[in-house]
Amino acid sequence: MNESVPRHYDPDQLRTFLAVAQSLSFTQAAARLGLRQPTVSQQVRRLEEAVGRELFVRDTRSVALTADGDAMAGFARSILAAHEQAVAYFTGSGLVGLGVPVAPNAPRRIIACTLHQSIQRDTADRTLGDRSAARPPYARRTRHRLRAGHTKS
Repeated sequence: MNESVPRHYDPDQLRTFLAVAQSLSFTQAAARLGLRQPTVSQQVRRLEEAVGRELFVRDTRSVALTADGDAMAGFARSILAAHEQAVAYFTGSGLVGLGVPVAPNAPRRIIACTLHQSIQRDTADRTLGDRSAARPPYARRTRHRLRAGHTKS
């Protein structure tokens, strides 16, 4: 896959991937999600294409996560949690913002991509040390308001 092309991880594919990762069965994941097994296989295959790596080792009798699949499981949980927070924020449920600039009418795919990029930056910042220096000013203001007890009105 061309490295200059941004990669997008579809929330539905991530949910499907996590269901398979938890059950280690495409059939059980399909039943849990209310999907057909071929649909589950297709969504996982598309996620693997987006990632550019195999996430599962599978044969006719067993399914196991690869090392990349294990890593993706952690990322998928973080991405989906951030995605759910963004959806809740922009639908007016009163949750506080994440400090990520996204237009209120942005499609879910753009929100997910923006949040994913933010998580990647945050992870890189944590790896390099001082996170607060790398954060944009709006994120520091949001965090300060949260500590002071202010929420989005």
